[in-house]
Amino acid sequence: MDLKDQVGTTSQSRFRIERRHTVPALPLDLPALAEMPEVLATPVLVAMMEAACLEHIAGLIPGPVLSLGRRVEIDHLAATPVGCTVELTTRLVSAEGRQLGFDITASDGIEAIARGRHDRMVVDRDRFVARLAEKAKRVPR
Repeated sequence: MDLKDQVGTTSQSRFRIERRHTVPALPLDLPALAEMPEVLATPVLVAMMEAACLEHIAGLIPGPVLSLGRRVEIDHLAATPVGCTVELTTRLVSAEGRQLGFDITASDGIEAIARGRHDRMVVDRDRFVARLAEKAKRVPR
């Protein structure tokens, strides 16, 4: 798998912000979160960034492989209310062996809301699933 010829390519993804994407809607039983304003939650923004990178490389890596997130570095610059559409722009900035690196920017149609870096690793799907199943057997019940 060689994506070096894809370095420098960009792609765009869009996500409409709904209440389920906000801080108070996070699935954690923490009263402090429930009292927060309904703005895009940073963990959801990170998930959107990962999804945008997956979309960027969809069809470029042959099966049976998948890419896993390894590192996320993000500056969450501004709050985004429900109803906005977030547009993410990903740029593949490195492809060294199985390691992929992306720069990402995000806007909510009014202002820049985030910028960051996301690194992914391409792995064999079957091997990953088998290792995960073995680890799951060791989880205390």
